[in-house]
Amino acid sequence: MIRHSASNFSAVGFAALAILAALWASPASALTAQARAQVMHGSDCKSTAANADVRFDANGTRNDSADTGAFVICPLMLQYADSEFPPIKGLAAVFFSLDGAAHDISCTAVVGAANRTPLRYSTRTVRTLPSTTNHAKIQWFTGDFGGDPDVPRPIPGSAFVTVTCNLPPKTLLNYLIAGYRLDFGA
Repeated sequence: MIRHSASNFSAVGFAALAILAALWASPASALTAQARAQVMHGSDCKSTAANADVRFDANGTRNDSADTGAFVICPLMLQYADSEFPPIKGLAAVFFSLDGAAHDISCTAVVGAANRTPLRYSTRTVRTLPSTTNHAKIQWFTGDFGGDPDVPRPIPGSAFVTVTCNLPPKTLLNYLIAGYRLDFGA
């Protein structure tokens, strides 16, 4: 068992505080912004009910059923998320048809966290192409969650995001991607 003594904490704690203080005191001109993206593989999603036809494999979450849709939920946690600074500027989910037919896929993205930030919902639908090799995607931006669509701002409350999709038979949710920006000291 590791025990933390006051002297251990002091050395580590003061070093961390010194780094944070230096970053906090950095002038705005010393900050640089870097565009980043976080990808969540579709196989990280979970089925909302027991369904033997929903499979999680190297390609994502697939509904192999011949006649029944399946709901899946995908939580997206950013490594650098902060509930006070919503980092995500755009979010997308990418789908494929498994049988080469066109399918309508509906997803609801939810941003915010209970008791922390207001929950905001946005439901979008996309039709997959009649092909097994071409993808279809649903995209969300700040205007989909009540923000001004003409102002490129992060999505309010997007430190906490889930996407729930109704996968029709013979469809695949391949991945989700979130685009965000980080400011670093120069």
